[in-house]
Formats: sequence, structure tokens, C-alpha cells
Amino acid sequence: MAKKQTFTSKLGKEKKNFKVVKYIQTLLSEKTGHIKFLSRMIRMEENENIDQALKREEEESSNVLAFGGGGEPKTPKRKHLQKNL
Repeated sequence: MAKKQTFTSKLGKEKKNFKVVKYIQTLLSEKTGHIKFLSRMIRMEENENIDQALKREEEESSNVLAFGGGGEPKTPKRKHLQKNL
């Protein structure tokens, strides 16, 4: 007799205990004064609200930057050559 096997049991994955939501933040541009919309996807745990998820992500990103990981890559500065006439 064949054993009943589902796709999830084949992969060995359990049910997800999180959901992903799209967070849209509004900012005022300093240069023009227009409204800018920034959107990002945020992973929320099962019993977590949006404020808790944002705080958790902020703490995680500050920890990564504190240890020197992540950050913006440094680009070499170009020297401007001047011609003498």
C-alpha cells in the first residue's frame, strides 16, 4: 500500500507563521516640497502588528550597520585635471 505524501511533507517545510505586507511611507522632499512615496515589503510574524515589525526591522538594520555589514559601497573619487594654457 502506498504512503500518502503531500507536497509540503516532501519538502519538509512547515506552515508559514508569518505574512508579508507592503508598507508605504510618505515624506516631504526637502528640495521641492513635494510628497514622495517610499514603499517596501515587511515580513510580519504571526502575532505581530505593523509598529512592532517596523521597530524590529529598525533594530536589526542598526545592528548590521554597527558591525560594519551592509552599508553603502565606497566609490573612488575622481581627480579633475586642469589644463594650463
